[in-house]
Amino acid sequence: LGALVAVALFDPAAASGIARMSLGLVSVFGIGLIVYLATHGFDRAVLYRLRGNELLAESFWVNGDPLAASRLLAFSREHPAELTSRVLETDMIRGRKPMAIQHAIGNPRVVTEFVEAYDTHSYVAAPIMPEGRVIGFLHADHRLKPRRVDEFDRDSLWAFAEGFGYVVERAQLADRLRAQGAELRRLLQRTDAVVAEYLDAEVELVSGDSAG
Repeated sequence: LGALVAVALFDPAAASGIARMSLGLVSVFGIGLIVYLATHGFDRAVLYRLRGNELLAESFWVNGDPLAASRLLAFSREHPAELTSRVLETDMIRGRKPMAIQHAIGNPRVVTEFVEAYDTHSYVAAPIMPEGRVIGFLHADHRLKPRRVDEFDRDSLWAFAEGFGYVVERAQLADRLRAQGAELRRLLQRTDAVVAEYLDAEVELVSGDSAG
């Protein structure tokens, strides 16, 4: 994560290539993010982007089982989660905060299709929020361990999601600055053209007067 923030600070253009809104290229870079989470004790992690009121999976990681990750990612993409008012992720969007869901099975406020397909008993979730606007989520769990998630897991995931949101924010800023710079260059070019035309007209006028 520190490397990502450093890229955002010292090379915003490169950061833009890593984290352009709205998570459109997270499918490319998301694996690196998820591997980072794996090194911090999680067994599985999934990265979603928000599209309207749906969660669309972009990357999935399962410790030691890439085939399972591919299968779960395919399922998640075929069945995007609808964020109704009852779903906990909707509360996270409203409250701009992470959650630790310690009892997922049978919980009426989780996305039942995902809980059943993932066979997860508990998980942590954190929104990704560049400039305070939720554009996606990170979910992670301890499926391969005989324990549930706790507050430490929640806070760890939240810290990472905040850092990634900062990278995205810097990338957005770089994009806006580049767009403004390009527009300014076009304006200057048009100004130069107008001035050149004016000077040419003046030269022709003076030449005509001299000849007369």
